[in-house]
Parts: sequence; structure tokens; C-alpha cells
Amino acid sequence: MGLSDVYSGLVAATGLPVAYRAFNADDAPGTPFIVYYVVERDDERADDSAYVKNNSINVELYTDKKNLGLEEKLELFFDEKNIIYLVSEDDIPDEKMMVRTYEFDLMEEV
Repeated sequence: MGLSDVYSGLVAATGLPVAYRAFNADDAPGTPFIVYYVVERDDERADDSAYVKNNSINVELYTDKKNLGLEEKLELFFDEKNIIYLVSEDDIPDEKMMVRTYEFDLMEEV
């Protein structure tokens, strides 16, 4: 599974607008929406070449209020792909939103 598979899987699982890192100001949707991005990349190397790409990924679900149905859809996608994740949740009072963040590692053979 690669980074592009994460994008297509998030869209298929939720039907929500999804963007890498951020939406353009012109295209910014209302809630709910998803943003995902690579936090850190640590390739495993041997003989001067990478043989495994290890990306630490964050997937952020933005909603105007708690949405158990969307959370369930996302978590089902992760479970089906055998993705082990950590989850956290925060309010964003200035934006009148909340964000639920899923953190996981995505290893991809080169």
C-alpha cells in the first residue's frame, strides 16, 4: 500500500473531500473533510539504496461536532488494511471545529 492508496482509500471509505496537507483557499470545503500528510520519512537502506520506505502518516478528520459514523468508517478502512493507528482528538474553538487525528506508519517496499 502506497501513499496514493491512502488517498483513494480515504475517499472511498468516507466519500469526503480529501487533500494532501491542505486545501487551496479557493477550494476549501465546509466540514466534514479530511487532510492527510507525511510527518516523517525514514527509509531503510542497504548497499547504498533504499529498500523500504517508512512514512509516518497523519490523517486528520475535521468536523463541526463529534461524528461517530465517520470515525467508524475511517477506522473500518484502517482495520481492513491492517493499519495499526494511534488516535487523538482536539477542539479548535476559533474555527468552531474539532479534529480527530489518526497516526500510523506506512511501510512500502521499493
